[in-house]
Amino acid sequence: AATFAILFGVPGAFWKTGLLLILWGVTFAPWRRSDAALFLGSAAIFTVMNTVAIHRGIFEFTSPDLGVLPAWEYILWGF
Repeated sequence: AATFAILFGVPGAFWKTGLLLILWGVTFAPWRRSDAALFLGSAAIFTVMNTVAIHRGIFEFTSPDLGVLPAWEYILWGF
């Protein structure tokens, strides 16, 4: 519920990104190396998949911040 509240209630992608990192960092604590590795791997895979899908015209974001994605999208799939 808190994730949805941040995504739909907070203006600005960089604010969303920061708040999501804080929320998830606290929620999923304590972090182990395996957690961090899984987060980074998942985030990387989905970032590439989303970027390829956008370049193929499957979908697009109305206001991308970093490249073709919103800032929060880079971390979203890691969680």
